[in-house]
Amino acid sequence: MKIKSFICISLLLVFINNTSAQQHDAEVIKYTTLCVADKDKTIQTDSVIIQINNRAGDSYTQISLPYSKYERISTIVGRIETIDGTKIRDLKSSEIIDKSAISNISLYEDNFKKCFQLKHNSYPYRIFYTYKTTCINRSEERRVGKECRSRWS
Repeated sequence: MKIKSFICISLLLVFINNTSAQQHDAEVIKYTTLCVADKDKTIQTDSVIIQINNRAGDSYTQISLPYSKYERISTIVGRIETIDGTKIRDLKSSEIIDKSAISNISLYEDNFKKCFQLKHNSYPYRIFYTYKTTCINRSEERRVGKECRSRWS
């Protein structure tokens, strides 16, 4: 009976150890948001660190930031780092592309997105990016109940 109990406990510990050691393709290491509001506008600063663990995590290196004429994005900064924090390269402003959020054909719409990719060929690595969103608080929008709100709510 003691041998069966010992074998069952041993197998259980091996199973628990294997499931807790599972490595994900990508992980969000840190996500912070800072909001500053006044009567005319709200400024939201988001900072994100994502760790890419293997080639299957490369799809998470394509970043898309939605915006509109009332929610403008500015000050996009990004970089790739090793796990120990050594900078590999910075995001260049020429790598940031404006696209329509609705269709790939027209830029005559109200919803857009800024897109960029921070990709490296040696794993694991971390991508860091930060950006500011300025939301214009307009009195006529408040009258009809369209308060400026966060994209994440």
